[in-house]
Amino acid sequence: MRGFKYALTAISLAALLMGCGGTTGAKDDDPQSGSNAPSSEKGDEDTAEAAPVAEHVLFGEAYTYEDGLSVTVGAPEVLQIDPAEAEWYPEYFQEGTTNLTFMITIVNGTDTPFDPSGWIAYMQSGNVEAESIFYSEAGLEGVMGTTLLPGREGTYKVGYSVTNPDDLVMEVSPDMGIEYERFFVTTESAAGSISSTSSSSSDTGMHSAEREVAVEDACDFLGSTPNSAEELIGVLVFANDEEYTLEIRDEVRANCPEYRDELNAEIENW
Repeated sequence: MRGFKYALTAISLAALLMGCGGTTGAKDDDPQSGSNAPSSEKGDEDTAEAAPVAEHVLFGEAYTYEDGLSVTVGAPEVLQIDPAEAEWYPEYFQEGTTNLTFMITIVNGTDTPFDPSGWIAYMQSGNVEAESIFYSEAGLEGVMGTTLLPGREGTYKVGYSVTNPDDLVMEVSPDMGIEYERFFVTTESAAGSISSTSSSSSDTGMHSAEREVAVEDACDFLGSTPNSAEELIGVLVFANDEEYTLEIRDEVRANCPEYRDELNAEIENW
């Protein structure tokens, strides 16, 4: 499971090194439905005007971007896994943890097709990073693959093994940060810990790791050995710290842009 997460992080590095997402959004009290939604789930045709950028939304509330893309992370539900599966899935039977699932609904209210395969989400429970659950018997098989045409919606489930079901913070990026800014989804008890959607991952205590290469030393590091670009990408992937990655990106842009192509080539290798 860790390897899958690091692979996604490596893919997203390309976007971070070239530039971060810029489309913002807000909590939406009157979310739209897709044209293909069951009739009982469709709301009014007219949608509410976008509110000022929200600090976060609660589980079950919609977050709608300026261009009309809307994301709702449903309330958590307990996942019961057959104890007989413990031999094959020991990571989902850890003492003191609870397995939860969340229904994701994405409504493409934009005027262009949206590819949901770039979805990335991380979860913190209490002060512990939650473990993603991939369990096909419960429909937990990864992200949605079919591109959503304008006006349509899609749903799928994700799962996490958490230490405190009452204290959850999910950090969401619909497209690896290429175009859409990330946002946070929380439980009521965790809502006060989110200061703003622009807070860095390290500020919330999520995805932090020791910075093995100082930002100001990035250019010297890249010129130090033939394999330095590969080594730096490895450091960024395993640090899993967006603020750190952006600082490295800005340092390379400003002082040694000649290494950008080499870095991007190493990202593809990951």
